Amino acid sequence: MAKSTFDDLYISDDKKATEGVEFEIGTNIKGDPIFFTIAENGNPKHEKAQRKRSRMLERTRGSSTSAINRRDKIIAEVVAEGLLLSWRGVLDEEGNEVPSTFENKVEALLKYRKLQNEILELSDEPIYYKEDEEDQEEAKEETEKNSEMS
Repeated sequence: MAKSTFDDLYISDDKKATEGVEFEIGTNIKGDPIFFTIAENGNPKHEKAQRKRSRMLERTRGSSTSAINRRDKIIAEVVAEGLLLSWRGVLDEEGNEVPSTFENKVEALLKYRKLQNEILELSDEPIYYKEDEEDQEEAKEETEKNSEMS
């Protein structure tokens, strides 16, 4: 069966979708690169994080400041657990490495809204989570080889 255009556009490499893709985000105060490993939006770990917090999120309906703050924290937790898998090169004001812990990721996502938006955008772009062309060729050759054997 030939691949459809939708397959070409939207089928992800499962490994990249769940284990993430490394992105160079910028440079730190020492001039070294900052890397984030970001998984694809909707991967199993992301979906699990969303399900785990869905009831809490439902309880934050409303426009009060406390409801909005709770909602923002829950969304940051989902992103930290299911999408922003790790980072390297993130430094504090003194130039010390900031460990890629759940707590540190949530704190950064709450403090820097543009960071959260960037992670959501990168995690939702299918082109980053596709198989490499070499992997696609190997898979195609393997499929053809298996077809010939049957």
